[in-house]
Amino acid sequence: MARRQARTKHQGPLRVRATLRRRQIPEELAAAALRKEFPEGAEDERAVIALERLGPSRGALRPGGQSGAAGPDAERRKEAGRLFRRLVARGYSWGAARHAVLTSGRRLEADPGVDPEP
Repeated sequence: MARRQARTKHQGPLRVRATLRRRQIPEELAAAALRKEFPEGAEDERAVIALERLGPSRGALRPGGQSGAAGPDAERRKEAGRLFRRLVARGYSWGAARHAVLTSGRRLEADPGVDPEP
């Protein structure tokens, strides 16, 4: 179950742990499964893969770079914030989500909806 959620559904360790608890999997078994699926440093790599699979969210730039009155840079930062929040919602830590977004070449900005620093 942990492998399917992590590798097929691209969910992070926090969400996988919650699912295992909800299914009443013994804590020792759940911890072992999480260590196997998310060894030291693997969460950042998995977050990058999940971000690639997510693709652009609803508010992405229109073809040709047209983004409306706010300008393309502002829209790109908003898109980075949306992707950051989507990764966190999938169970990745803030650090792993931040790493994935920055690795993709996007810039995050501090606003009320996204605080990239834990």
